Amino acid sequence: MDKQGAIDQCLGAVAELTGPGGPFEIANRTVPAKRCYAGTPRNLNRFFEGARQTYRDLPFLEFNRERVTFGEMFDAADKLAAGLHGRHSLGKGDVVGLAMRNCQEWFIGFFAIIRLGATAALINSRGTADEMADAANRADCRLILADDRRAAQLASEVTCPVLDFAALHALMISGQQADMPPMPDPEPDDPALIQFTSGTTGRAKGATMTHRNMCQVAREGDFRRDLALSIIARQIGQPLEVLRKAASSPGALLVFPMFHISGITNLLMALSSGGLMAVMHKWNPAEALDIIETNHVSALSGPSLIFADILALPNAAERLRSVRSFAVGGQATPVSLATRLTGSVAGSGMAGGWGQTECSGPVTFGTSGVYAAFPGAAGITSTLADLRVVDKDGQELAAPEIGELEVRGPMVMKGYWNDPEATANAFRDGWLRTGDMGYFDEYGAVYIADRAKDMVISAGENIYCAEVERVLSMLEGTGEVALFGVPDERLGERAVAAVVWRDDFAMQLGPDEVIAHVRAHLADYKAPSQVCFDLGPLPRNNLGKVDKARLIARYNEGSTA
Repeated sequence: MDKQGAIDQCLGAVAELTGPGGPFEIANRTVPAKRCYAGTPRNLNRFFEGARQTYRDLPFLEFNRERVTFGEMFDAADKLAAGLHGRHSLGKGDVVGLAMRNCQEWFIGFFAIIRLGATAALINSRGTADEMADAANRADCRLILADDRRAAQLASEVTCPVLDFAALHALMISGQQADMPPMPDPEPDDPALIQFTSGTTGRAKGATMTHRNMCQVAREGDFRRDLALSIIARQIGQPLEVLRKAASSPGALLVFPMFHISGITNLLMALSSGGLMAVMHKWNPAEALDIIETNHVSALSGPSLIFADILALPNAAERLRSVRSFAVGGQATPVSLATRLTGSVAGSGMAGGWGQTECSGPVTFGTSGVYAAFPGAAGITSTLADLRVVDKDGQELAAPEIGELEVRGPMVMKGYWNDPEATANAFRDGWLRTGDMGYFDEYGAVYIADRAKDMVISAGENIYCAEVERVLSMLEGTGEVALFGVPDERLGERAVAAVVWRDDFAMQLGPDEVIAHVRAHLADYKAPSQVCFDLGPLPRNNLGKVDKARLIARYNEGSTA
């Protein structure tokens, strides 16, 4: 299919689904912040109750090969909510931290927090004790629910109570229906959760996501599934409703950590569709492939490394035959990887889009036909979003000029928690300044050209260069330091550190010692995979800043010499 044909096919199906009387009719079209899919629940409590009643007896979660139904999960959350309210008087307006690896208790805790009308602060459980404590303190957490490892790390770092697994299970046992307050009915713009995202300084900021944000993201997932079915229905001459009824509830392999916006998106889609989520204790490609095959997973998303790992296994293409769409989340999709995936698995295509934490997830989307016709594109603008490209003064640019991408719509965060200055800097005339550089082509497809924010995205995780460079500069004897990313098919990007020692410093460290120094101060995933000592003096622009493009070119010349 040619480019125009792919766009026309996609937009034709979109118009049919979202027009007056359509299953995804759009209300408040002229009010960006309140534009929405009509009939969407006004808050997460109503959304969760709908999922509980509709899918009560279906399997919701598989952890260590043991399954828990929707009903069992929500019943456990009710008991914990009763215990938290009765013992700790938690309720509307309180902030409760969640610091856990992916596990059953994370979901029970999250549902319990929302059930009480409180706000869930999703702490990066892969961070150091200092980083987790900083996030908890910035969010003013009254209480933190943690797994045993994080509870031990945080106990001496924060002033609020930290409840480990034993304490949580005791609360679930003691929780009585008599302790349960009436279910709150939050306003759509009340805060539902706080997700932490670092700025160029590397210190965590709490993006405040509202009930409206989350409910619209859930409905957006339904829309994108029906969009794919609608195109197939047209091709085979069947009504959409017939295909919708015939389609089984999608199983999902949960790869993203639940403090990540992509993890939340996966959760909302499972609750909306009645699909099973399979969770692994830690990443294991062979186990992942078993789960995909056993549960007939139809849509697989994750950072690029999981796809590279799975494709390296024997008979991977045959065992992935249930997968109809692949989505690389948390970073741009390497074109070579997309080609390998769709070329290996018959009948599959790419999905996904571009977005960020502050936007509750993807702002662009596309059908498999769009991604096939526009390799390297991030898709087209979401039905609910407005997206524009502007210059440094905020003046809108015409296609295909490159500028900063700005977004507005019901998916955009309320602001940064307790940080009015950062919030003010993040918005311009009601538009979120994303910090990503991009452009539109003549067909309306969106391309990401560069990141204005200096960071590396490795295995779906943001590594902010300024943060790592600050730690590198703590090493005695450093003259210049810089961190940059280079393409890696498995990780998407990998971080490389350039260290230039002062001429008067004799005791220079080796690469392993430099990496160990970073790991001693930051989370492991932020440590560089490689340290180079032969790239100095570092190239600089006319403002005296390190020119990363020239530095990367210099690195590439050395690696191919």
